[in-house]
Parts: sequence; structure tokens; C-alpha cells
Amino acid sequence: MIELMIDQWNLPDGSVRYLWSVWRSGKRIGLGEGAPTSEDAETAGRLWCQTNLAQAPDRVTRL
Repeated sequence: MIELMIDQWNLPDGSVRYLWSVWRSGKRIGLGEGAPTSEDAETAGRLWCQTNLAQAPDRVTRL
């Protein structure tokens, strides 16, 4: 199963960034840079899955 996780990071300057990571069988196989919105992070993570795994994630989890 491929899981795309979206993490919210609150930075010291008060701004918020969203990072994505892709997991397979409990191991992280992909990690992205911060995005300004959770939707942007999800879009980038889904694109990474399509490009590198030739499939969409089975599940998207927002943390």
C-alpha cells in the first residue's frame, strides 16, 4: 500500500508550511519540500507518486 502523508509545520516566524512524504510498507520512499497549502503539498505528492511509482497513492493522511 502507498500512503501519502501531509504534515503541517508551524515555523518560528509564525508561518505554516506543509510537507509531503510517501510511505510503502512502513518505510518512507519519498519526501517533498514545504508548500504554502496542504492542497499544494498533496498535488506535489500525487505527482511524485505518478512519476516515480506509476500509480496514485492508496491513501492520503493529513497530520
